[in-house]
Amino acid sequence: MKFKKYLKETDKTWRNQEEPDANVNHALLGLLDEAGELASAFKKEVGYGKELDLINVKEEIGDGIFFLTRVVKEVSMPEHLDKMLSHLDEIAAVDIPEEKLEIMKTYNYSDLAFNLNKPIGLIYEGLATKDDKMIGQAMSDTMSAYANLAAIFGFTAKECMTSNIAKLKKRFPDKYSKEKALKRDLDAERKTLEE
Repeated sequence: MKFKKYLKETDKTWRNQEEPDANVNHALLGLLDEAGELASAFKKEVGYGKELDLINVKEEIGDGIFFLTRVVKEVSMPEHLDKMLSHLDEIAAVDIPEEKLEIMKTYNYSDLAFNLNKPIGLIYEGLATKDDKMIGQAMSDTMSAYANLAAIFGFTAKECMTSNIAKLKKRFPDKYSKEKALKRDLDAERKTLEE
């Protein structure tokens, strides 16, 4: 799935608010939240000895890419949006050389979480300082981190995106609704993710 199509799919399940700042804040908080949920999946294995749930890892990567895509939409100037989406396509399509992938598989979970959270922090810093170059680079680096994480766990970023859209279509068959957002059928969503 290409990011331009993916963005259109995310539009169907996005709660678009009248205040542009509210949309930016929602997207940024979602991006942080999903990075935290991914770290929580790692913590369960490290701290509690629970087997890593790869379906959940794939879900959290997909959710993170969802919110990153929304950040791109909300902060990119309209004339630059297509270029940024194409750039994300290029990043997601990069094949990681096997030797680099093997090295990345030796990273501990703290390293993986830091490699994701650092560029997310730089998105915030770029927005605070109005540094468009920093914002663009940090969004690219965040996508690279997600693509790398997907590869480490045996997925592609595109698979995570496709899985994410399938889950959201299960949750919101027609469009976003507050009621469906609050009353989710987690079992049905999990079955969709497992397919």
